[in-house]
Amino acid sequence: MNKLIPLYQSHKIKVCYLVLIILVVFLHSNLTQFGAEGINYKFQYLVAHGFASVGVVMFYALSGFLFFFTDKPYNISFFLSKLKKRFFSVFTPFVLWNCIGILIATIIFYTQDYYNLGQIEEPPIFSFTDLLYSIFFYNVYTYQLWFLRDLIILFLASPLLCVFIKFLKVYFLIPLLLFCIFPCNIGFVNAEAIIFFCTGAFFAIVFPSLLVYKVSFRTFILVSSIYIIGTFFYCFLPPTTSIFGLSLRFLGCFTLWYGYDFIKILQTFDKNTILTSSFFIYTAHEPLLTIIKKIFLALLGNSQCALLLIFLSSPIICITICIIIKNFLNKYFPIVHNILTGNR
Repeated sequence: MNKLIPLYQSHKIKVCYLVLIILVVFLHSNLTQFGAEGINYKFQYLVAHGFASVGVVMFYALSGFLFFFTDKPYNISFFLSKLKKRFFSVFTPFVLWNCIGILIATIIFYTQDYYNLGQIEEPPIFSFTDLLYSIFFYNVYTYQLWFLRDLIILFLASPLLCVFIKFLKVYFLIPLLLFCIFPCNIGFVNAEAIIFFCTGAFFAIVFPSLLVYKVSFRTFILVSSIYIIGTFFYCFLPPTTSIFGLSLRFLGCFTLWYGYDFIKILQTFDKNTILTSSFFIYTAHEPLLTIIKKIFLALLGNSQCALLLIFLSSPIICITICIIIKNFLNKYFPIVHNILTGNR
C-alpha cells in the first residue's frame, strides 16, 4: 500500500476492503429470483440489494482515492508509473481470472451429463474472437470482473480526469452532482463506477486530508441511522429515484469508513492472512459461489427455509474455501499466487 498512508489508515483500508468483499459475496448469493413474497425474500432483498450494494461503489471510491493520493506532481512520469503498476496488479489478474472462469465453464459443459447441476447449453468459446469478447466485454461465468474492466478504463482516463479536477478544483463537484442527478453509462463503463471513482479522485487531489479526518460519535450515529432507515425505505417503499439510491450509497460509504473508528474489534483485527485475501476472494468467488448454491439447491430444494439457509451459508463456505486456496497457493506456489493476486 502507499507508503504515505499512516499505519492506522492503512489497516482501516484493509479492513474496509475485507468488509466490502464480504458484502459483495452476499450480494451475489441472493436467491430472490425464486419468489417476490414472504419474509425470506424481503430479508434477502434488504441485505443484497440494500446494504450490500455499497460494496462495489466504495471499492471504486477507494480505488480513485488511492490512485491519485501522492506527494508527487501529476505529470507524465506519475501516470506512466501508476499505469505500469496497475498493469500487473489489475490488468493481468483480470485477464487470467477471466480465462480461468471460461476454462471452468468449459469443463462443466463437457462433464455436466454426469450430474444434474450444470445448465450450460453450449460451449463457452467457439473461436479466438469469442475468447476476446468474453474477456474484455462480457464473461457470464466470471461476471464480477466487470468491476476490474471498468476500473482499467478509468485508470486509462485518469490523466484527463486529473486535468479537469485540477482546473475546476472544488467546482468539479458541480458537474459531478449533475451526473449524479442524471446518471448514464459511458460506453461500457457503469455510471456508478464513474461517479464514485471520480469522487475518490477529487478528494485525493483537492482534499487529501480527508484520509485522516475524523467525525464525532454523534455525527456517525446520525448519518448511519439515516442510512439504515433510508435503506429500508429504498427497498420496501418504492417508487424511489436513482438520486435517492445514490445518496444512500454515499451514506453507506460514510458509515463503513467512519464505523471503523468506533468499532474497536475492527481496529484490533490482525489476521493478516484474512486481511490480505480480499482481492483473491473477489476474483475467485465466482463461479465457485454459483456451484455451491446449485449443490445446496439440489440437496435442500427451494423451500423458504432452504433458500434462507443457502443464502446465509453459501457466502461463508465460499469465502472460507477461497481463503484456504489462497493460503495454499501462497505457501506452495508463491509465483502463481502473486500473478493471480497482482502481488497482493
